[in-house]
Amino acid sequence: MTGETWGALIVLLCTLMVAGAVVGTTWAAATNKLARNPLAGIRTRSTMRSDTAWVAGHRAALPLSRTAAASVAACTLAAVLAIAVGHPLVSIGLSLAGILAALLFAIPITRRADAGAQSSADHGRG
Repeated sequence: MTGETWGALIVLLCTLMVAGAVVGTTWAAATNKLARNPLAGIRTRSTMRSDTAWVAGHRAALPLSRTAAASVAACTLAAVLAIAVGHPLVSIGLSLAGILAALLFAIPITRRADAGAQSSADHGRG
């Protein structure tokens, strides 16, 4: 394997690990397996207000988090195919597109979590 191929594989692996960690963390918080904390999860004023708001915010964000991960996975699959046909530099570009997709999803995911947490407080549960 060439240096470009190894580089592409490393970028792919890192991209998948980050996407998996984001969805896993969101799922864990949404299912109350990850308690409110200062290090991991979607931390806004609203989600940090109470344990109920924490779970509600993550539940609200989970579907969009999964969509973001699916977008990253699609870019990763395309990148793997690019490696398979001998285009590792194209693969790196596709991996970077996956990273960009994840970054673009970060704002709406956070907004959705914030709205979900606020909604739990609006209903007297926060």
